[in-house]
Amino acid sequence: MDAYLFVLALLPSIVLGWFIYKKDKFGKESKSLLIQLLVGGICSAFLTEVLSSVYDLIFPNLSLTKFSFINEKELVVAVFIGIGFIEEFSKWIFLKNFTWKNKEFDHIYDAIVYAVFVSLGFATLENILYIKGSPSLDLALKRAILSVPGHVFNAIIMGTFYGQAKKNLIEKNRFKMNINLLLSIIMPAIAHGFFDFLLLIGTKKILIIFYSFVAILYIISFITINKVSKIKYNFKDLICPNCGNVDSNDICSVCGNRLK
Repeated sequence: MDAYLFVLALLPSIVLGWFIYKKDKFGKESKSLLIQLLVGGICSAFLTEVLSSVYDLIFPNLSLTKFSFINEKELVVAVFIGIGFIEEFSKWIFLKNFTWKNKEFDHIYDAIVYAVFVSLGFATLENILYIKGSPSLDLALKRAILSVPGHVFNAIIMGTFYGQAKKNLIEKNRFKMNINLLLSIIMPAIAHGFFDFLLLIGTKKILIIFYSFVAILYIISFITINKVSKIKYNFKDLICPNCGNVDSNDICSVCGNRLK
């Protein structure tokens, strides 16, 4: 791969990551955590490969390696489950494990930052592999405008529900917390599946819908970022500074540290 193509493969993630990071108004996340999330995103790509292999074993006739031989109804299953759900669930696993009890997770917007950085780890590796496999300026530019932002759009959706779930936990509303955790997987998976479904169909009329959908995602994402980044709701007063457990009692029920 030429050096300029390698730079182009990295550039979208750098620009988008910087933008999301700079919008954090109430305490920037530590560099070490962000690096951990990026690495987690890279690892999620390997988990995706494992889960995709399992999917192919369970649904051998709905494998995306055979997508040109399946009808549109079967393609819906293939892209929404075989791509959308598997990829977003893989990212979510690392997001949840690295951040849910992290002491730095003290604002709703943090959830979007975390989800985006996991997603960028995944997207960066994917971008490098795609451009290495088919090195061209045209592909690099298309992926910079569509594919990498697409991962970020899904991450913003994921982070929005994930942040609400954390807020629900603070408020001791377990039912809403579980609903929002579930939605933090399902909603980005649906958006991801719809994105890929339109792209794989690829007719002229469908591509008009696809580009309109992408434009809408750009608009919604900017609105969401601007809105959520201004929310001052702080979890810190109820988070144990010693172990990160959420507790409204005077003493942390996990480590025994005095909170009040």
